[in-house]
Amino acid sequence: MGTVENTPALKTGSRSRITTLVLVFNVILLGALLYKTYGRALTPSGGVAVSMANGTPWPMIDLSLEYPGGKLDLPRLNPQERVGHPIADVREFDATLTFKDEDGHAFKETFRIKPLDEFLILIEVLPVLEPSTVKTAEGAELKVVRTSPSKVRVITAYQAPVSYN
Repeated sequence: MGTVENTPALKTGSRSRITTLVLVFNVILLGALLYKTYGRALTPSGGVAVSMANGTPWPMIDLSLEYPGGKLDLPRLNPQERVGHPIADVREFDATLTFKDEDGHAFKETFRIKPLDEFLILIEVLPVLEPSTVKTAEGAELKVVRTSPSKVRVITAYQAPVSYN
């Protein structure tokens, strides 16, 4: 009796299986890449969470945060306080923050928010310091640094979601 040799039929069958596996693997990779790139925009989402913190030394009065599709209004946000708010629009957008301080100075800042996956968006409002000249009781002029009565700095940062696994 003879030995079993590799026949052309077996070689073709092995090649077709390998080709099929490679093709399936490439389709899976392409699908994952397309979903990662475009899938979130095509599926309904719960939006993103925003946390706004008052890092100024004064309360923010008549606070308003406007964004496409909505608005957050608060009568007051005290120094070092923070407030959370969900936003349904998950694309990059411009937001406008307006408020007054206790002396009636009005502040208005427009800034860009770019959601990053499911990260919490942290909005920190900080005072802007600017040079100023002050006269002493003796009449001498001193250069000092004061908080601006018309400008604030808005910083956006991101915090990864907490996993409790």
